[in-house]
Amino acid sequence: MVYKFGLFNSLNMNLKDKIRLVKSKHDVEQLGKNIKDLTGTEELITIMKDDVFVARKAAWVLNHSFDNGNRFIKDYAEQLTSILKLTNDHALKRNILRVFQFIEIPTDQESEVVDLCFSIVVNDKEKVAARAFGLTVLHNLTIKYKELKNELIFACEEVIKSNSSGLSYRAKKILKSIS
Repeated sequence: MVYKFGLFNSLNMNLKDKIRLVKSKHDVEQLGKNIKDLTGTEELITIMKDDVFVARKAAWVLNHSFDNGNRFIKDYAEQLTSILKLTNDHALKRNILRVFQFIEIPTDQESEVVDLCFSIVVNDKEKVAARAFGLTVLHNLTIKYKELKNELIFACEEVIKSNSSGLSYRAKKILKSIS
């Protein structure tokens, strides 16, 4: 596969090597803008299973790829769920959950995603962004599965008690919409 990215145009290297060269948001945007096919998406997902330094950047590129119209990402929900389950890295969690906010989670992955999101949301050691995105994923799934409502209410109330104003605001907004 040939990628066409400004700074990277003249470089004859694979995507993983290009991701290693990423130094700025602009670089990430350039890479993400040009990965819209199944092969490029699959390559990004594979890179996200690599060492955490490269995986973080690949997840960031994945986000920008999604923002620029890559809809093949939903086909890799199972692999993304697996990465989310195995990682302790906040950047990977944040980027995967951000994408999960906007895609329809495949039915066979929903229960695992729900469990992962609840464990992230109620864990005070997790970063605010991952917890906020986790709340939104749970809210989206609660619309489909009404039986999750009471658990989500409890999680939101716990978040409101002891967290940042941004996270508390998101929890209050969700509570208002499901009450």
